[in-house]
Amino acid sequence: MFDAIHRGGTPLVAGDDEGSLAVQRDWAKANGVEPTAFTNAWNSMSVDVKLRQADDLARRYRVEGTPAMIINGKYFTDVSMAGGVEQMLALINDLVAAETRR
Repeated sequence: MFDAIHRGGTPLVAGDDEGSLAVQRDWAKANGVEPTAFTNAWNSMSVDVKLRQADDLARRYRVEGTPAMIINGKYFTDVSMAGGVEQMLALINDLVAAETRR
């Protein structure tokens, strides 16, 4: 999906939920996923709950873009806060190591 969106320029969204479902179902079918199974997952309670949880976390941590990382529910960083991609990865590794030692 990442390749389709970022390398292939395929947005996989439409102006509304039904249009987005159709576009994503077609993409899933082209990639070996049975359309009915995809639609059932799209409309499932578990997916709805996970999306609401993700939205809540993004609001709580004030995520404004990607990539962003939250480490152990305590630390938030993104590329601009860390000063670059390499710095962000180093910071994440340091924070994970510090949390692992606790």
